[in-house]
Amino acid sequence: MHRTGISAILLSLAIWGCATIPRVTDMEIQEAMKITGDPAVGRVVYEKNCIYCHREKGEGGGIASGTLEKSMSKRDEDLYRSIKQGMETWMPAFPKLSAKETVDVIAYVRELLRR
Repeated sequence: MHRTGISAILLSLAIWGCATIPRVTDMEIQEAMKITGDPAVGRVVYEKNCIYCHREKGEGGGIASGTLEKSMSKRDEDLYRSIKQGMETWMPAFPKLSAKETVDVIAYVRELLRR
């Protein structure tokens, strides 16, 4: 298959994949922000889902080069949306994480970056 054919297939999959990701509503975020995150539980979720790209200490350099340093300046609400919906840059969405798991990951990332 030609390179353009492969690119077209990948683009189609990306568009189809993005279209099926449910958008996070403001109400969902408001409800999630009432949950107290547990960094210890968040670490387990991070190691299962995030470590491949962000690495053990959040330094990036894994499959993608996404560091977590920029996350410190973001609000928890913005991080929640980024985790659940993904980001335009190469971060995939994790819509199957529960609100509690997502808030736990945010708590862990905050703790990780304070070290």
